[in-house]
Parts: sequence; structure tokens; C-alpha cells
Amino acid sequence: MKIRQGALGATVKDDLRIDSRRMDFLQRVLEGMADDADEAEGRLRDNPTDYAAGRRVETIYALANHILDGMQVLRTRHRRHAMIHIVRDEASARAYRQSLG
Repeated sequence: MKIRQGALGATVKDDLRIDSRRMDFLQRVLEGMADDADEAEGRLRDNPTDYAAGRRVETIYALANHILDGMQVLRTRHRRHAMIHIVRDEASARAYRQSLG
């Protein structure tokens, strides 16, 4: 199958757009998980012997690490900055993502 020269560039741009949307989504998920982690840690501090609360904290952190690994793959795939930067307010987060290009 032959790919026209212009079509290859369009495919790369589409991949960048898709990966950018994935990054935005994963960033929002992590920001939401930060609130969940704070709540779960608070419950664990209130009752340190609560097995379910301990498992919830462990699960949130394991999932967050998995998401961060996925974000790292997306960033390095397109030779973007490998650093993960979490900003709580949406306007600052959007400005930061735009500054990366």
C-alpha cells in the first residue's frame, strides 16, 4: 500500500492530536485522584487500623503510578518534556500545556 507524501504528515499530526487529548484526559484524571487520595488518607489517619481505608490509599497510588507511566510514554513518544507537572487550577494547567507546544 502506498502512502502519499502529504498523507504521512497528516497521520503524524493526527497522532499528535490524539496523544494530546489523551494527555489532557490523563492530567484531569490525576487531578481528580489527588482529591480522592487526600480524602482516603484522611480516613486512614482517623482510623489507622481500617483495612479497607489502607487498601483504598494503596489502590489510588498504584493507579496514579500507572497513569503517570502512561503519560511518560506519551511524552517521550513525541520527544516532549518528560517531566510531569500537576497544577490544580484549570487556567494555569492549560497555560502550562500550551507552553510545551
